[in-house]
Amino acid sequence: MKNERRICWKIIIFLLTVFFLGGLILPAIAQTTVREKSIVRVGADIVVEADEIIKGDVVAIGGSVRVAGIVSGDVTAIGGDVFLESTAQIDGEVVAVGGTVRRAPGAIVEGSVTEVGGRLFRRWSRFFPFVGEGMVGTLFGLTLIMKILTASGMIIISLIVVALWPQQVDVVGGMILKDWVKTGVTGLITVIGAPVVLVLVALTIVGIPLALAIGFFLMVAGCMGFAAVSFLIGERMLKSTMVIVTLLGAVVLSLVRFVPFLGITLFSIASLFGLGSVLVTKFGTNRPWFRRAPTSPESPAAASGPPK
Repeated sequence: MKNERRICWKIIIFLLTVFFLGGLILPAIAQTTVREKSIVRVGADIVVEADEIIKGDVVAIGGSVRVAGIVSGDVTAIGGDVFLESTAQIDGEVVAVGGTVRRAPGAIVEGSVTEVGGRLFRRWSRFFPFVGEGMVGTLFGLTLIMKILTASGMIIISLIVVALWPQQVDVVGGMILKDWVKTGVTGLITVIGAPVVLVLVALTIVGIPLALAIGFFLMVAGCMGFAAVSFLIGERMLKSTMVIVTLLGAVVLSLVRFVPFLGITLFSIASLFGLGSVLVTKFGTNRPWFRRAPTSPESPAAASGPPK
């Protein structure tokens, strides 16, 4: 009788133990998410939760990767950081290009951990915290600096052009108002045809110096056109000296470039009119591109005709 009671109690204890452990294990198994494929995203972050198992690689291009679960392959972030939580387990390698790898205590990485340019990009990102860390913020910052330097250079060049050739700039600006169709079409044809001509000329070794000369010619024409358009813009905003007016117009025209999409379109259109007007007016001189050879005056005998 006692043995039967003992056996019953053992069975009851065993069943209770099974139900208790099953209540703990089964929900955990049911909540675990297993992904058989790799994860690749562009321009977005990737998060691997603690209850996820990725049987493949995890790659983020232009984003960061945060891992708290298990990844059987490699973890790569290009232009972002890699964050490994204490519960993370990476069977492959961890690579961050343009970012850093931040590894919490307890995170397991079977392969190597590699950072490429992470510290450099992080230093640059401090100057541009509003776009985030990593390579994306750095590239944005470098692009912004290049735009500022380019705008400053164009403003300075415009002032130099106006100071040296004020009459020519005035003529170029007047032509834009007088015949904007002709100047616009001329600028558009030049922008489209110049690259083709430069490539064809540069195909030969002899033509390389000529290609460089043509490029320099177009660059000078573009600078004078920018100065003329700046003068026209500033003249309608302020009545002052030509230098001050051009300075104001150049600043406004340069600031337009920073407006997304619309700014570069307006700036390009203004540049087309300026370049076309410079070519139509022959750099504001209205002289022919090539001078004709002087003809010798007729002799009196030839003028009077044959003798009678």
